[in-house]
Amino acid sequence: MLTTMELTATQWSAVYNVLSFGLISMLATTVYTLVSTNRVLPKYRNALVLSSMVTFIAGYHYIRIFDSFHKASMVEGAVGKVVTAGHPDAFNEGYRYVDWILTVPLLLVEVIAVLALAKEASKSLITRLVPASAAMIALGYPGEISSDQGTKILYGVLSTIPFLYILYILFVELSKSLDRQPEGVAATVGRLRLLLNNRRHSCKVRLGSNHREDRKNEVNCRRNEGRSLILRNEKLDKFSKNQGSGNRALIFLSGACLI
Repeated sequence: MLTTMELTATQWSAVYNVLSFGLISMLATTVYTLVSTNRVLPKYRNALVLSSMVTFIAGYHYIRIFDSFHKASMVEGAVGKVVTAGHPDAFNEGYRYVDWILTVPLLLVEVIAVLALAKEASKSLITRLVPASAAMIALGYPGEISSDQGTKILYGVLSTIPFLYILYILFVELSKSLDRQPEGVAATVGRLRLLLNNRRHSCKVRLGSNHREDRKNEVNCRRNEGRSLILRNEKLDKFSKNQGSGNRALIFLSGACLI
């Protein structure tokens, strides 16, 4: 039995256009960050390479999501009817989670790389942040694909536990390293935290919402990603003119990926 998601022609076009915009933005940002690597201080180049990896992985999955959305829209032959289950060409929800389980840990590693902490401190943070982020994504997927409200709530709560642990590390543990950073970095890390928190609350599927609301939420997330790319490019451009502000600019660049 086919399960479909009803979208108006305007909603369908909005999703299609935003996916297209997100795809080219991610691919363009990959090129931009790679060619800009030599314009930053050597100790921050690894962070820029990580950023390029993140946007490249995201760009690839945008292609897969774009293709899946288009195929799912063609099954019924009517604009606005997107098949979500019961057909080989149904929209594949898994692409987003495969993307997140790769890119979210990389983003957290990028944040640590930007701070240029001592080796032991970096290792300690990475060994805690990466498993927690993977657990957060993995626990969110069963609730995403389930049609049972109780299952959605259960896995929503379970995935929130590692998320809160990540916030604890970013708000408490990471703050201990700020005393060794240049003036102004603390304020930038504060913005990064707000961006991470906004990402979680704006992109998490609302429990009990219908498919149309889910799609609207996803469109809003794509718009946010477009804004993050603008912020990212502005910060990196300013950085190239003044390498002394490199630490601050790259931390903000890392946070922009999380929007």
